[in-house]
Amino acid sequence: TYPLPRFASVADGKAYVRTGPNKKYPIKWVIERAGYPVEIVLEYDNWRKIRDIDGQEGWIFQGLLSGKRTGIIVGNQNVKVYEGNPSSSRKPILILYLEPKVQVEIEECEGLYCRVAVENHTGWIERKSLWGVYADENFD
Repeated sequence: TYPLPRFASVADGKAYVRTGPNKKYPIKWVIERAGYPVEIVLEYDNWRKIRDIDGQEGWIFQGLLSGKRTGIIVGNQNVKVYEGNPSSSRKPILILYLEPKVQVEIEECEGLYCRVAVENHTGWIERKSLWGVYADENFD
């Protein structure tokens, strides 16, 4: 078993989020974006209680989730993406900006920065600009 809470993502392009941990419960909302990040806050049998970026909670069947890490750009400012990890000694090179609400794949997190991929670009952004990773979580 994995620790709670933890982040996951929606595996396919359509997932029903229900009011309770069973197909008998009504659908609360539908997530129609593959890779959409969610936070798992509770487990019951094969069901996971999730929270989305807006704080909405509901239940989703575990088979509709993936361990692939994704995130969403938060705030209302464009976020700088650097070629290298700005924590390292060399001067970081700014390669692009990401707009708020853009969904990214999170490849690794180290210190204050995470390496993300979006479309054909990969680079490092400030961890605090991402919903989908915890402040003290490092991984690669």
